[in-house]
Amino acid sequence: MKIIYQNSIDGTPTSSAGNLSSDYSVAKVLNDVQKQPYIANSHTSVTLTVPLKTTASANEMSFYMSYLAESVTVTFTGSGASASTFSNTYDFNDPYYFLDRTIWNDSIFLDVPSGTTSISIALSNSTDRKNNITNWLATTADSRGKFLETSDTILYEEYPQIRLGTVVQDNADNAFYQINRITGIGSGNSDSQLTPEKNTNISAISNIYLPIYVSAIRVGRSYEIFNPSVGVSVERQTFGLVEERDSGVNYRLGEIRKVYSGTVQILEAERSTILRIIEGLRNRPVAMRVLDYQGETAVLGSFIDMPTFTYSAQGSRIYDMSLTFTEII
Repeated sequence: MKIIYQNSIDGTPTSSAGNLSSDYSVAKVLNDVQKQPYIANSHTSVTLTVPLKTTASANEMSFYMSYLAESVTVTFTGSGASASTFSNTYDFNDPYYFLDRTIWNDSIFLDVPSGTTSISIALSNSTDRKNNITNWLATTADSRGKFLETSDTILYEEYPQIRLGTVVQDNADNAFYQINRITGIGSGNSDSQLTPEKNTNISAISNIYLPIYVSAIRVGRSYEIFNPSVGVSVERQTFGLVEERDSGVNYRLGEIRKVYSGTVQILEAERSTILRIIEGLRNRPVAMRVLDYQGETAVLGSFIDMPTFTYSAQGSRIYDMSLTFTEII
């Protein structure tokens, strides 16, 4: 397990692309709310550059990013230059694929090589996601309308790829449009809005591409803690509305966040350092690489409570430290 506890980003990262609007500018990658991401105004060949305050010392700095993209390449620039490539598959045919999380972005956690002066991140989407969506019907004079399956309206819950920033390509002239407003459930005549302004129908949609999101980037000094022998447990806290009726209970799910908890062993010599770092980070957003039961994940979250300590054996200089880490969405 590893925690990024100091910031080494020098100013605001830059992007080779623009943004969907000023509300989703590249500066959003430094904020603390993942539901307010940077949304690029392109679905392909977007490159972000992250400048660093100082060159990285060996094994002292780590990189974290939360994002939505099918293909990502992270390149560390400087005397310790190296690159890592990642690919992601999103299964929109599985109705339960996205039900266990509010933020369905992926995440990356990497050690920064010694001598790194900046980080370049290339993101791209190339898979057509239109499925059965065939056209877009303009219904108002301000680029609002709705998506159709031939003549039938769609519901957003059945098409999670229809989201803010999704790119739509018109088959008639190959022009690209981007969804910049979503309201309702998808069936309303003005439930979606396109940019640039589109006041006429798209009678045939050739492609629909996922948007490029970057929700958070963190780079800085990191501290490593021993992994739990069997990983940490993961609880999913749900927030929603419950309405009881004579006929039963109606429940509308709001948000889901994950809470990681477990016990790790630390040495007596490490206890004061770990306490100092966690106390300084408590109730603040922090990126951490977490080992769960079957794999590894990276999370932007917070230590709400201080860890507890017990001797693993009488007279031992090894402690069992129990901690809880709560995801921030």
